Amino acid sequence: MTQRSFYMTYAWEGKAKQILKRDRFECQECRRRGRYSRAQCVHHKQELKARPELAFEDGNLESLCKRCHNLAHGKHLSKAKGAQRFTTPERW
Repeated sequence: MTQRSFYMTYAWEGKAKQILKRDRFECQECRRRGRYSRAQCVHHKQELKARPELAFEDGNLESLCKRCHNLAHGKHLSKAKGAQRFTTPERW
């Protein structure tokens, strides 16, 4: 089974929902830093490819926001082309 197909299984979807609920849909990395972000992903602390036997272990899973999940995997976020920049506090 490939990693891609693993993340599409009912077993993973059920486990991911369970972990998000456990963490109250709160990004655990942001929480460690004293901030709040809504979690959208469940992250394997030890990667699935390296440790497939830990795929469903609660202690190896944590809820993260997309930003923290990308950073955990070494993906840096860049500003989208044409993103609007605000120079005043009013944003409407």
